[in-house]
Amino acid sequence: MSLKSGKLPTYWKVPEGLEAETFKKPSAKRIANRLKKRKNLQPNEIAKKGYRRKGMR
Repeated sequence: MSLKSGKLPTYWKVPEGLEAETFKKPSAKRIANRLKKRKNLQPNEIAKKGYRRKGMR
């Protein structure tokens, strides 16, 4: 309830017929392309990713 006006706030009402968003199912071809584009890390980059600062968890 708004203190100044004494009225309840108005909320957005869902339009009728609104449906949940649908996503494409991942295909094997798309997954293979994504893996092919992945850059191979150098040994020092792999070590850097595994390093954690002292006190950070």
